[in-house]
Amino acid sequence: MNLVLAHCQLQGGEGAEAAVSGVGVNWGAIASHPMEPHIVVNLLKENVSAFSGTDIEVMVGIPNDQLKKLSKDLDHAEDWVKQNVSKHAHDEGVNIRRQNKGDHGALNDDVYESSFNKPSDGSFRKNIYDVMKQLVKFLDEKKSPFLVNIYSFLNLYQNEDFPKDYAFFEGHGKSTDDKNAHYTNMFYQGFLKKMASNKGTLLHPGPVNSYLVSLFDENMKSVAPDDFERHWGIFHYDGKPEFPIDFSGKGEDKMPIGTKGVRYQEQKWCVLKSNANRSELGGYLSYACAGGDCTSLGNLDASGNASYAFNQYFQINDQSVEACDFEGVATIASKENVFFPCINHQ
Repeated sequence: MNLVLAHCQLQGGEGAEAAVSGVGVNWGAIASHPMEPHIVVNLLKENVSAFSGTDIEVMVGIPNDQLKKLSKDLDHAEDWVKQNVSKHAHDEGVNIRRQNKGDHGALNDDVYESSFNKPSDGSFRKNIYDVMKQLVKFLDEKKSPFLVNIYSFLNLYQNEDFPKDYAFFEGHGKSTDDKNAHYTNMFYQGFLKKMASNKGTLLHPGPVNSYLVSLFDENMKSVAPDDFERHWGIFHYDGKPEFPIDFSGKGEDKMPIGTKGVRYQEQKWCVLKSNANRSELGGYLSYACAGGDCTSLGNLDASGNASYAFNQYFQINDQSVEACDFEGVATIASKENVFFPCINHQ
């Protein structure tokens, strides 16, 4: 289950609730060793002061693999709500605002089309325009957000000729004039600063609520799109901050406060035996990576790559002796081997 703080919507706000923009973050748990909830709560409290005194609100995400059953079985849906929402939503309980489908909007991006690739030209596809119009009207009547995912860097990822500055909000790339608007980025430069201004967009000038993906790296997410899917986190898997970020929107880029009280596994590693036959490592390495996380693997020699992969598999399987065998080519080390000085990444 994903817990999402706030949301991203296209409407200009939600009445009195939207007097100030809300910026939240997705807390996913598709990881071999998810962070303990009480540690995450303390982490959020340590950093939430930057949000100018706002309280932590929660939006519960329904896992994708449960959507079909929930949509067809009313009794199952009611039980799910009781277990995951109702029992926590009381006067002294969790401030649950909404439920969502995972950490993505309900619609695929192919509902959108644009003939000239300019913002003002964007619309819903003609063959589903009437349906989408009814859907948006229904959401507006229920004061429910219309969720969109913004992956501006994917244009660069999918097209090597796409202007890098345009994708990464630097504002120095090729600009685009569209009617009375001048665009220097795919999306607004300085997203958090924009949200803090409470000015919204040209067509929706009111506050816009949003959330960022993700709170932590998740080493069990699918890498079907690419390896980056496991590395969205503001924090590493163990709660250490990855990069400076301006939570306040006031130009105060600084490292967030990391987690406290994280329990690590014993200081031991699974490494390649020094006398192992290097010519037969391919199959073992593939097996280890299939059950572990090799998305950070690279720039090592054959021995280093094998040890890295073996150790990832070993750590993900709670340092089980059986997880460090690989038909006799690996061994458990209690300290770093001289031929592989980076093995202490757990």
